[in-house]
Amino acid sequence: MINPSKIINIIRKTFRFSKKKIKIGNYVLKLNKDHLLPQFINKFPNYSSNIGRVAKYISEKYKDIVIFDVGSNVGDTAAFIRNQIDSKIVCFEGNPEFFKLLKLNIQKMNNIDLFNIYLGDKDCESSYEIIEKNGTSNLFSTIKKRDSKRIIFSKLDTFIKNYNEYKKVKLLKIDTDGFDLKIISGANIFINEIHPIIFFEFDRRLTTDNLIETINELRQIGYYRIIFYDNFGNFLLTISVSEIEIIENLIAYISLNNSRIIYFDICIFHIEDEDLFKSVIGNEKEYYSNFMIK
Repeated sequence: MINPSKIINIIRKTFRFSKKKIKIGNYVLKLNKDHLLPQFINKFPNYSSNIGRVAKYISEKYKDIVIFDVGSNVGDTAAFIRNQIDSKIVCFEGNPEFFKLLKLNIQKMNNIDLFNIYLGDKDCESSYEIIEKNGTSNLFSTIKKRDSKRIIFSKLDTFIKNYNEYKKVKLLKIDTDGFDLKIISGANIFINEIHPIIFFEFDRRLTTDNLIETINELRQIGYYRIIFYDNFGNFLLTISVSEIEIIENLIAYISLNNSRIIYFDICIFHIEDEDLFKSVIGNEKEYYSNFMIK
């Protein structure tokens, strides 16, 4: 006899992943029904668009670059980037349901490779509860729980060993709802050798990992300038990696229950890309001047 609870879960899952669509530039993406991307983009015109512009600026210095898109979701980052440049994009998405939509959505985008894997700070297998809500997927560590799943993680360093053709990566974008700092830790060798621009998310609600510790580790290998964006895609400020007190204050602010900013997008540059950093800042300030009070 079939367990009724399993039938209910199947029905809920089918309903949740009924499709709706959104147009991002030249591309129409199919989304699961409860995805909030259309609402965010409609209400906040700069939402997620920064990654496409940053990729464009990087490609002006580094020709034939490769871009890692870790936490690709349904392909929205790929769409924002592809509307700007034709560089190779390598998409990583561990969630099988989102991967199906990702695979469907990139069919009209050329020069994209897909990998249905989870990345982390270790090569391991662990039990996690997967919570899917509003078009995102969160992993919560658990020892024994009825709905937990065994998930295989790979370090980015381990992945790159098997794919030498991706050694030209100059933009590492990460958006994994709480795993971003772990993925940076698992890419230590790659980052130390290649010095990519790293564009990642920090959401204090979703992680206990130490942002200051990660930034200090990057500082030790030559990273020196940071751009902060708010969760609406708006430019916030730029600082040196040595200005730890400012970073601590920013973390304290988003940790407040009534904070108006929920998380940051953080873009960090190596000292060898000082010229690129200045170019990005100059172009971004010009772009955001269109949204300022006149």
